[in-house]
Amino acid sequence: MFFSEELFNSKKYGYEFKVKSGYKFEEYDVFKEFVEDIYQIKSAHTPDHPWYTIAKLLLNSLYGRFGMDPNFETTSIIKISDYNDYLEKYEVLDYKFMEVDSMLIVYKDNRSAKEVGESRERAKNVSVL
Repeated sequence: MFFSEELFNSKKYGYEFKVKSGYKFEEYDVFKEFVEDIYQIKSAHTPDHPWYTIAKLLLNSLYGRFGMDPNFETTSIIKISDYNDYLEKYEVLDYKFMEVDSMLIVYKDNRSAKEVGESRERAKNVSVL
């Protein structure tokens, strides 16, 4: 599944494709009223007033959520024998040995969404007997 702007950009670079199906979304300013209402509260108070601080935090939090990096760190307990597989697939940030055959590992998946999707698709096609 692709966002239309990605397809438009791909055409600029000579890619050709056939769209089999899609979804059309109407443009709608989802947060307009919320932002206007909270901004009015903020504007109506001085910076030393609690409502000013609350309104400012709400506005900044909304903005911050959309600017977040979607690649979060993941912490898992794995078998030591699987460590090399994690090194190949992920950016390993930290690790600690626990018991004889296990370790705590902190890693980040820096692969693109396309690579993650392809990896999941391959995993679906594997038969386990």
